[in-house]
Amino acid sequence: MPEETRLDVVRTSLENLFARSSAEARVRLGRVSASLADARSQGRVASAGVNSLTRERIDATRALSGETADAIDALLVARSLEDTRGSERDRLLRSWLPYLSAVATGHFAPNPAALDPDMDGRSNGLRPLWASMRDYFRVGAFWCERNGIPRRWIVQAAGSQRIRLAQYVAVRLGGFKPIWQTHLPKQPLGVHLTRELFVRSHLEIARALRRQEHIRGIASSSWYYDPEIAAVSPNLSFIREILAPNGCFVFEIPCDEPMRQNAIYANRERQQAVAEGRYTPRAFARLWSRDTFLRWAERQPGWQMELALTA
Repeated sequence: MPEETRLDVVRTSLENLFARSSAEARVRLGRVSASLADARSQGRVASAGVNSLTRERIDATRALSGETADAIDALLVARSLEDTRGSERDRLLRSWLPYLSAVATGHFAPNPAALDPDMDGRSNGLRPLWASMRDYFRVGAFWCERNGIPRRWIVQAAGSQRIRLAQYVAVRLGGFKPIWQTHLPKQPLGVHLTRELFVRSHLEIARALRRQEHIRGIASSSWYYDPEIAAVSPNLSFIREILAPNGCFVFEIPCDEPMRQNAIYANRERQQAVAEGRYTPRAFARLWSRDTFLRWAERQPGWQMELALTA
């Protein structure tokens, strides 16, 4: 099928998805589209316009299901490609059609903007979208946001860990920013985080990180970094097994009510353990420096093949 025809088919599929979706999804799409139009009207990649667009995209992914959240980004790209012409259009179609086709069928494909830091094109209309998609993008089951390490963590970390945290930031990371904060949305009922999904997603993060040389590492906070979580959810023990021996620094932070609710969301075993007093949800943060994270990735099966395919 010719690339032009494929683009038409994909865009129609994405438009139809929103025509059938909830009112909230259509409202979110409208907000993101309006924010993109505002950023484009500035005529250049102004940080305020891109930041506003990125915030609207983040809010949409937090409010909507994974498939619909992905489709917003894909539809923005498909619509934007309609405005390109000539050799630039041919190049962008080759880069973006695999991603668009995957999203339209409910699958994951790497985001070309995250893998190609120089994908700005000659069109001012495209640049704000590419810049935003480098600041916030999906990788497997996770979303990555370009940000900094929350400075409150230094205060919140317990005594001895506070010193280790400061040392890790200064020596391993070389500063508080820029880093990628990873976020795992709530999974659909019956879908669980597995070792395979965790590793595959993190290899995708590493693949993008290799292309973004200024990013210092990754960071996030969650209840499932708890070293005691294996006692109530043995299926999650692999997380600590992967992080601790591979240069990832994990430390406790205060656990708020939303985090407590996330810990027992749709899980009868943890709910029962809380009710019986056998488990109290706790929150932990992780920092994984660029060098140690990439060294872990390089040791994973298939990584060298991945490098050959993406070189």
